[in-house]
Amino acid sequence: MTTTDTPTQLRADARTEAIVPFWPPWDVHHVTQGSATRSLPSKVASVSSGVRQLAALADAARALQTLDARFIHHDGAAALLAASAETLAAIAEADIVSSESREIMRLRAEALSRGSGYEQAAVREAELTTSQPLTVICGPMCTWRLKSRRPLHSLIASVGHAEGSCLVETIDRALEPALTVMRHDLGIAELSARPACAMVVDDLMACGGEANAFPKHFAYFLPEDEGVQGADSNKTLVFANVYQERYDLISAPLGRALLDPEPLPQGAGAVQILLAWFRGHDIGHSVELPETSYDRWAKPLGHERFMMLQETLADVYGFLLALTPEWRQAGGYSTEGLCGVFLAEMLHYLRRGPWLYGDAGAAYLELSYLIQHRYVSLAPGGERIRWEPEALCDGMQALAGTLARELLAARDSSEPAGFIQQYGWEGRNFDAHSVVGALRRALGHVPTALAYGRGES
Repeated sequence: MTTTDTPTQLRADARTEAIVPFWPPWDVHHVTQGSATRSLPSKVASVSSGVRQLAALADAARALQTLDARFIHHDGAAALLAASAETLAAIAEADIVSSESREIMRLRAEALSRGSGYEQAAVREAELTTSQPLTVICGPMCTWRLKSRRPLHSLIASVGHAEGSCLVETIDRALEPALTVMRHDLGIAELSARPACAMVVDDLMACGGEANAFPKHFAYFLPEDEGVQGADSNKTLVFANVYQERYDLISAPLGRALLDPEPLPQGAGAVQILLAWFRGHDIGHSVELPETSYDRWAKPLGHERFMMLQETLADVYGFLLALTPEWRQAGGYSTEGLCGVFLAEMLHYLRRGPWLYGDAGAAYLELSYLIQHRYVSLAPGGERIRWEPEALCDGMQALAGTLARELLAARDSSEPAGFIQQYGWEGRNFDAHSVVGALRRALGHVPTALAYGRGES
């Protein structure tokens, strides 16, 4: 982006793309090889060969599939799915596999053999709300809405992450006290959160097919991402090792370059914060007031703008949940550490292009609000972000109050639209544009995506 680029020009150019790219097309991007699939427990050695075969078969099957999920060579695809079914059925009999997962894998193998009927296994998978020694999802999976709305053939294999699962269980037990603290701090007694779906924390072992395409995900929402809508049970499956690798190789370098100061936790300490914030983000999507009605204003705004505001709500209220003493004590992290990780992740999402995607647009809204109201400031040159933990926390609380008034209590689309106009990429104030420019120019050497191996251990 040059200094003469405008939001209007950027949006117009983006619309000329046949398929909206997952990174701004004018930038230089590169992929780095991550180590997220290494150092897995020795107990998976007995299935590692079969998992690698499934991943390779998934890559081959996806290569025969169009974006509307049709196979262009039916005999070839049938042979690949049959081989996948045989391999998955063999993996299901391994000692490492729990009885619950074994039954689901058998259902998946049957569906692969038929080439249809994946829904039953998907629903059963979502109902299994505790981390398993081995999870294998093989079949249609949604990954990138702007690429295709149809589930495409994928393979995901993961193993349980005990520490992450323990953390989520602990902070979930502290949710009601944390909500009470948040209500008090915000002065909003009627603020509530609907019961959140379960969150299962695993380590990724291998991925294949559409799940191995870009952009790669660190979390899936089941069974929705398997193409099943309206199920009674839902869960979030998050890969702690991928999340940490993504943070270490992308978010943290961006933070070290643009945050002043830059107290960024590393290793296991960062993972605890990332998981706590992401759990808060999950719950933040369900925060509401008695008068909240998205039907009043979602449709007039359009899908992308509505999703941008939804992601903003989840980001902000998720941060405030993670900030409560109850959650910080459970996760063993500091306020300063949480703030640093949050800002680094904000930069990561902002880099995706706030004119293209809802999550990047949400990051821009948040940073713009903080700058305009002087909770953070830009150093001379307009690229480095000067911040202090106390002021940032005050700013996030102020932003949460604004969101409650203008989004959660909105009577029509005028207030949400006004919020976007005030703080969004195309709004009246472009304070955060220079940060976006730095992310796209000076920091082009920082990876924009990660690739993973076949799960060799």
